[in-house]
Amino acid sequence: ISTLVHSAALQDTALVFALADGRAFLPGEAITLADLGAAVAVDYAESEGLPFPAAIAAYRDRLYAHPVLAASRAAAAPFIAATAPMRTGPRA
Repeated sequence: ISTLVHSAALQDTALVFALADGRAFLPGEAITLADLGAAVAVDYAESEGLPFPAAIAAYRDRLYAHPVLAASRAAAAPFIAATAPMRTGPRA
């Protein structure tokens, strides 16, 4: 799937609509497991170089700034680095 298709899909996601009312995180003002799961998708999209709508970019910034997610990302860093060679190669 092309980057253009991915980019268009990001513009019209449930995530964009869920955050449209100004809430900080998916269910409201407190971070939950739903947000941590969404962070994985946001990380993947970012690693693919996909552009984000402003709402998702702001959400990503809030996620990354939260101590729970920061600790999770730090704990996962060795695994991510060790498996990087498995994620390289041609992209469709």
